[in-house]
Amino acid sequence: MKHGIKKAFLAGILVVCILVASYAVFHKTNKSTNEYLPIDESLSTPGGTIHVRVADTDAERELGLSYFKKLPTDQGMLFVFDKPGIYPFWMKGMKFPLDMVWLKKAPDSTFAPGHFYEVVSITRNATPGSYPEGTFQSDAPADAVLEINANTAYRFGLVAGERIQIIPFITGRGPVLNP
Repeated sequence: MKHGIKKAFLAGILVVCILVASYAVFHKTNKSTNEYLPIDESLSTPGGTIHVRVADTDAERELGLSYFKKLPTDQGMLFVFDKPGIYPFWMKGMKFPLDMVWLKKAPDSTFAPGHFYEVVSITRNATPGSYPEGTFQSDAPADAVLEINANTAYRFGLVAGERIQIIPFITGRGPVLNP
């Protein structure tokens, strides 16, 4: 009888370990949020450096910063598109207001460290309450959109015509986004 109880106990422990491991794998790979995106680029602006997560797939761009509780002041999300266009943005699932900085590649630039973007226009203080009726877009074609905390575009010196440079993110510098 003791042998049967020992087997049942070990089987129970095995089941619990499998469940815990399954949860950990699912939680780490759950892509219903962009929290899993690494901070892998930085933008050098006149007012300082902004560390960004890059959203360059349709799924990542659609989700954006939705469901994040807050965003550190020196971080944002850079939405990169394959070609210039007028791309409408919404505030679905947002918990805080944003500045949206519409960017175009400088002539002879690509999305790579050392290259430049030029600010096309800025949407300031886009609020979560604007969804679902409102969307935001640039007046001119853009290759990328930078989302940062509301009312910080000025702090970083971002105005129409200003150039910003993509610089490599140095792993281990600064905190990660805090969803």
